[in-house]
Amino acid sequence: GIRIRTRYRMQNDLAGKTGTTNSNTDGWFIGYCPQLLAGAWVGFNYNFLHFNSTHIGQGANTGLPIFAVFMKKVYADPTLDISPDAKFDLPPAPEMPNPYNFDPGVPPGEEVPNTTNGTPNDYFDVGNSGGKKEQDKGESRKTTPHQDRKPKALYPPQVGH
Repeated sequence: GIRIRTRYRMQNDLAGKTGTTNSNTDGWFIGYCPQLLAGAWVGFNYNFLHFNSTHIGQGANTGLPIFAVFMKKVYADPTLDISPDAKFDLPPAPEMPNPYNFDPGVPPGEEVPNTTNGTPNDYFDVGNSGGKKEQDKGESRKTTPHQDRKPKALYPPQVGH
């Protein structure tokens, strides 16, 4: 957001995202204000044509300038009824009492008891490593408690759905 505010002197509510493809073949910018969404793409149809460097070909140097000039013309045209004074609505505050599972009663550095995430057995199938164990290869080393456990699917398939 700094370039559109400094170089193009646009201080109103705007948001956007730049992009650059591999080998600097394309650069783009998608931007929006509360009343309009627009995008600008600069590039080539064939990968053998491309910008010489990412500095030149990145979306901030290719698509963003086009978007900025376009938005200035949009704001200058009163027939479009797009206002530079329009503001984004703030989303409502989360209704969850504690969205980050943070316990302010636990002092810094003290371990928080696991009350909601389950046990390792909830996430791993015991004894199913899916391959040879280290001992089978003739190597001896200390094993960790979860070394021979295979991860379970977080959402197992529903039968009959």
